Amino acid sequence: MINSNIAVLSSSPLVQFNLLHSKFHLCSVPTRALLLSAYIKFINLFPETKATIQEVLRCDSQIRNSDVELQQRAVEYLKLSSIASTDVLVSLDKPVRPSKLSSGPVK
Repeated sequence: MINSNIAVLSSSPLVQFNLLHSKFHLCSVPTRALLLSAYIKFINLFPETKATIQEVLRCDSQIRNSDVELQQRAVEYLKLSSIASTDVLVSLDKPVRPSKLSSGPVK
């Protein structure tokens, strides 16, 4: 198992993406949502994967997905990958900080 993981990590980004995406149809809806987020990060880290990932996002199974959240996410990520600069895509990698909650009651 360790040797196969090393082989995958030493593969090209496109091979890594294809291996990851080959299991997409086997995943639960929440996992598919996470994978779509990972795909947009792939574009940021490995620009050579952009065309392949955009084709996946453009695919009818994404655009017409029965799960509305997955459908919306695919459409938004496709649009982002088409028009956003690398600065915007980099911001997707940053964790979201929770806002500070006040200790007093809300009025």
